[in-house]
Amino acid sequence: MPIMNRAEIAQLAEPEGFKPFVIVTSSGTRYSIDHPDYIDIPPLPQVEQGEEADPSYVTVYNRSSVARFIVLENIASIEFKPSRTG
Repeated sequence: MPIMNRAEIAQLAEPEGFKPFVIVTSSGTRYSIDHPDYIDIPPLPQVEQGEEADPSYVTVYNRSSVARFIVLENIASIEFKPSRTG
């Protein structure tokens, strides 16, 4: 079972009230999400009988716009970055 589901990650990626975070995978790879543009949540498909209802991955981008697919079940934790105030 994934640590976070699609809806929870989609909520973190909302532009309004966005706070930078890091996705840490079970292999230890870290993906920094510094802006909502650095993550894509796939749309919900029209489900046919026998298909999964929710996509089981997210797409993240690094500063060079290189895309990486992360399977939700491989997310070990989410870490929030300190806010840059002052």
